Amino acid sequence: MLVKKLAVAVGYAKAPRATFMLRHPRTGTAAVALSRVLRESPTARRVAAGLVGVGAAAVALPALAVWALRR
Repeated sequence: MLVKKLAVAVGYAKAPRATFMLRHPRTGTAAVALSRVLRESPTARRVAAGLVGVGAAAVALPALAVWALRR
């Protein structure tokens, strides 16, 4: 049992994507398909960029509000 866990840990360390695909073929295939769609889709890129922008604004606005209130 310990040898199996050690082999899995070494496999994930050396080739995480291949090890995941071998251990979870259905989930791995879905993940690869999703990553390909996200990479090739301009709409998905726009949505991701918008979410990053919203996250940046959520971090910056409180800091700007504190700065403005202290002036």
